[in-house]
Amino acid sequence: MPTTTIPTIVLCPKCQEALAVEPPTFQAIKRHMLSAHGELATQQMVYATWPELAPEPEPAPEPEPAKAQPNGNQPQDFDLTGKTVAVAGFFGYSWGEDRVRQVLTAAGATVVDRKGMEAASILVAGGRIGTVRQKAEQSGMVIRDFQWLQDLEAAIASGAIDPQQNPSSVTAHLTSPAAAKKPKRAPIPQAFLPFLLPESEDPMIPVPTGSYEWHGLDRDLGAAVELGDHVLLVGPSGTGKTAAITEMAGLTNHPLIRINLTGQTTQGDLIGRMAARNGSTHWVDGVLVMAMRLGAWLLIDELDFGDPEVLSALHPVLEEGGALLLKENKGELVQAAPGFRIFGTANNLGLHDEGHLYGGTRPQNHALLSRFTGIMVQPPTEAVEKRILISKGIPSVVAEAVVAAGQAIRKLISDDTIMGVWSMRHHMAFAKYSIRFGSYEDGFRLAASAKFSEAEFKAAWEVAQRITGKVVPSSSAA
Repeated sequence: MPTTTIPTIVLCPKCQEALAVEPPTFQAIKRHMLSAHGELATQQMVYATWPELAPEPEPAPEPEPAKAQPNGNQPQDFDLTGKTVAVAGFFGYSWGEDRVRQVLTAAGATVVDRKGMEAASILVAGGRIGTVRQKAEQSGMVIRDFQWLQDLEAAIASGAIDPQQNPSSVTAHLTSPAAAKKPKRAPIPQAFLPFLLPESEDPMIPVPTGSYEWHGLDRDLGAAVELGDHVLLVGPSGTGKTAAITEMAGLTNHPLIRINLTGQTTQGDLIGRMAARNGSTHWVDGVLVMAMRLGAWLLIDELDFGDPEVLSALHPVLEEGGALLLKENKGELVQAAPGFRIFGTANNLGLHDEGHLYGGTRPQNHALLSRFTGIMVQPPTEAVEKRILISKGIPSVVAEAVVAAGQAIRKLISDDTIMGVWSMRHHMAFAKYSIRFGSYEDGFRLAASAKFSEAEFKAAWEVAQRITGKVVPSSSAA
């Protein structure tokens, strides 16, 4: 009988979107990094970013007694003061590069990677390191294994050896020491001050853009969060619903976890599931439980794409003082840590889509909707759309032409001349590709050709080119 691989939930380090991935191909990660961030994700990058996805280290061969000091795990083996230690390989579940470096640094070592091996006297070796071990043995380096690394951390934690630097560095391995403080390029709206947290280097806190234009949305959002409510933002595509929550989290220093719902999202993705590892089973938290334990904000994008039966798992959590019973995890009762909040975004909840513009959306259970504070998000005005494009580096002459053309296309849609949607995302694509090619015609083709039928595309471009012309002014293209 074939073995079923249970997906693991990981968070994108750039946008905090939750991804359900299955080894060994990690297609979900590779597709997301390419489509959302324009980056090619290699297998090595996946392992470096999510060490828990790396395969278990291969057992290291016994070192030759004449070339490598045996790991007796005696106190003198942990004396790393003033020594340079090279690190190579993977070290198994939950041991990422930051954690390895912090343990070794706390013991007084200078840490280098395999490229700096010539300056090192000790090699800490994980699995799959190829010729690195041979090179270390030939140069007479002392070779330490994963068990020694674990024992070293335990010795520091127990006080058997004194950390040479920050005593908390060993236990704080989930926070990157190189994380930059989040810039605050705009004043924090007055409505957000009641739940403003101290600045933190937590990598789960989004970086605010400082350019979001609230136009009253901050007042409604601030009141709902201050009163302890969970919030559902509803409005057309491209109106800045997700950006509003992300910006608010960044400005107020709240960690944020994000998941995009699809028709294939399961309760296991939200709550968690039992998974097998090393011949035994253990519980793996879903994004909902993860956010509850951390006291983080959970952003559920495209909530109206979710199966109402799956989303029923949210009901007890959305209640005042909500908690969640994990029946599969020995009946554990999870209480939300302070600060936890659920935010949802939706286009129409499957209820108001007379034009059938949002295929796949589903009418949602009113028992779920009644547990949210609902806020309607209106499209930005023409002036705001221009300012948004300009704030993203689009020259003003191009921004004005693109927005004016977009308004004309929306008029065709509202008159039922053509079917579709023209949002801020279309403005941005139209503008950036027009600048890239120096041609409004090419820019419009890339922004709109897959969004309309052939006849509708021709009608829309005919209206747009009357406003923009075909060629971008050379000064703007430059």
